[in-house]
Amino acid sequence: MSYKDPILLITRSEIEDQSLLSALIRKALAQVAPSSRLYIQILYNYDSLNPLIEELITVYDTARKYNDELNPIGVYALFGDNYLNLFECCKWSAILYHSQDTLQQFQNKSHLETVQLTDLNNVYDRSYSLDDGTTLAGRKNEYHTVAVGGTFDHLHDGHKILLTASAFLARSILIVGVTGPKLLVNKKFAEYLESYEERVSSVTNFVKLVKFDLRIDIYQINDVCGPTAQINEIDALVVSLETASGGDYINNVRKEKGFKQLDICVIGVIGTNPDEDDKFKDKLSSTHLRMLEAQKRQM
Repeated sequence: MSYKDPILLITRSEIEDQSLLSALIRKALAQVAPSSRLYIQILYNYDSLNPLIEELITVYDTARKYNDELNPIGVYALFGDNYLNLFECCKWSAILYHSQDTLQQFQNKSHLETVQLTDLNNVYDRSYSLDDGTTLAGRKNEYHTVAVGGTFDHLHDGHKILLTASAFLARSILIVGVTGPKLLVNKKFAEYLESYEERVSSVTNFVKLVKFDLRIDIYQINDVCGPTAQINEIDALVVSLETASGGDYINNVRKEKGFKQLDICVIGVIGTNPDEDDKFKDKLSSTHLRMLEAQKRQM
């Protein structure tokens, strides 16, 4: 039996049990109908950024291990009670769960089919975790206005984690800089880039999954700094580990303009290997996804 856009319920204890988490996600993916998504709801209201990001990385990385690389099922990790705003837009057809205790924590479920996942073949499978030795500071709704930027092409797990962290920290406004076409002409497999409008839509729709009522201001990036060099009222900037040096550059530009300095929140990159000379060699990237798109079209 397969389901269109089901939602899998998991708890923090199930995330900590990597063997159980792997079995649950593997079985859930097998029950997703073609051209559908799998939503994974973590039944916990996080107050601090560090445990949230650690556990999101575990969930996304585990799902990627069991997904089809050429024809992947879209996976979207949710948390807290924002799901109460999403029944209409997500149109879940079924709730997948492991234990009755987990199911009882989920509200407004009476109109949805419930499917208990049993007969799990638990096999230990190590998950990725933040490996740079850093601890992420930051608390829920800590800043009035947060900024984040990127190309956001073929929205992947790394983008989702970056946007989730940004929305989590923002109390009122999230400013998202999306790279404009003129800065992308030299990208590898540029002919498979999504349009600016498609990328903006993907970003906006995803942020709603994280914080439905958050104001999202989109700016097209046509230079290095984008809106961070134009808007004094920004309080914090979220960047990936790979682009962390850009935060220092932006603060220097803001200092020259007489703008207040930004708090910089650095999020680890999925797929990095600290033992490699080029630690970002194996990172999850949009370039790789465009390459796969090219391969599919040539089949």
